[in-house]
Amino acid sequence: MGATGLNALSIGNVNPKSNLLWVHVGVFALSIIWVLWSIVGELRIYTHLRMWWLTSGHTTAAASTVLISDIPSSLMNDDKRMHALFDSMFPGGVNQVFVNRSSKKLKYIVDKRNKLANKLEQLLTAYAVKCTKAWNRANSSRFPYTPPAKPIVLKGLRIPFLSNCRMDAFDYYVSEILKCNRYILETANNMDSLTRQPSALVMFNKQIAAHMAAQTVLDYQPFSMARVSTNVNPEDVIWSNLQISPWSRRIRGYISFIITIALIVLWTVLTAILSSLVQINSLVELKAFQWMKDNFVVIGMFSGIVPSLVLAVLMSMLPGVLRLLLRVEGTTRKSEIELRLLHRYYFFQIWNIYLVSIFSSSVFQIAVKSIGEPGKIVELIQTQVPHAIMRVVVAVAIIVFTIGAHLYIDDVYMPAIKYLPVKKAADVERNPMLAQEFPNVLDGSGDIEADMD
Repeated sequence: MGATGLNALSIGNVNPKSNLLWVHVGVFALSIIWVLWSIVGELRIYTHLRMWWLTSGHTTAAASTVLISDIPSSLMNDDKRMHALFDSMFPGGVNQVFVNRSSKKLKYIVDKRNKLANKLEQLLTAYAVKCTKAWNRANSSRFPYTPPAKPIVLKGLRIPFLSNCRMDAFDYYVSEILKCNRYILETANNMDSLTRQPSALVMFNKQIAAHMAAQTVLDYQPFSMARVSTNVNPEDVIWSNLQISPWSRRIRGYISFIITIALIVLWTVLTAILSSLVQINSLVELKAFQWMKDNFVVIGMFSGIVPSLVLAVLMSMLPGVLRLLLRVEGTTRKSEIELRLLHRYYFFQIWNIYLVSIFSSSVFQIAVKSIGEPGKIVELIQTQVPHAIMRVVVAVAIIVFTIGAHLYIDDVYMPAIKYLPVKKAADVERNPMLAQEFPNVLDGSGDIEADMD
């Protein structure tokens, strides 16, 4: 049919009267059947292995624990009643029940301690680097070794021309960390003074009991104990979202859905504009754009990689926005946010990259070529719509090569860094911190958290 480039591989380039058309259709049908058959076979194997694992007795604390939110107050304040409820309902019984407590100050102190510890580690690493440099200079020049000055912290108000309270930075951060640890220990020993939250962690003796609890209606009241999560990891839980009431979470969900629809409309317009740029070869046939007819550089840029690259950049910005919406919506686990993000992002990919890009570009080209000849519309649909699919192939190719480049960096560049001389980075006990040069005088006045920025 005379098509060039990637369009030569599409079904639109096959003559309708040729026998090759049926070969193309047959290969397509066999590919679909093979993919579906493979998926069904793998699901059967997965289901068998999963049931064997749930009933084998091999379990961990996280696998046999569920997070239950939106617990009614009558049950939340009675540990024995809650324990008896789940112990009699599921096989194996309950090991322990942990009712979550609300303590904003405790969370603030824990975050503050972590920041102080990180800052202390950075100071110690930087000071160790300075000491090593001073020792090397002393050995090379045969002068006596003189340790560098330790960093200090200015306490209280900083008033010019007056002496401020000066304190060793190491002693200062150690004393502040000890204060935080003392408060955390006192709070842990007096947990009854903290306010109970309408959520709890229930640890079962059998893993299958946890999965049964996640699929059981636990209360007859609307939204009561309706959210049950399995395989709970404390680091995966968004503790601040556990305090959100079920009605507020439902309203936030509606608002998030409306914003998502608005994003779909916005991305649809952007995708349609980018798809129209691909058909610049048809656009130059109009009088207003004939100046571009002999400019092969411009035609090549706008009909090749530029639209697909811009669309890939737009789609890469989308996950951050959707992730924020799901978090504000009241999702209680980070892993659940990622799973729901995949669902919405998949819908975006199908709608914008596949449907909108195909139909917008093909409709634009059909409209240009059928000006003055409406009878050719049916014939153009048979040829132009398959050609428009090649734009999706280009977008997929960009994504594949991007992932390949990322894997190359992880496999080649990152391991090579380990063998480079340590100048900008250093390994410490808890985290790899930057061994950067810190000033000898630090500000320790006011809120300590301001020094962590």
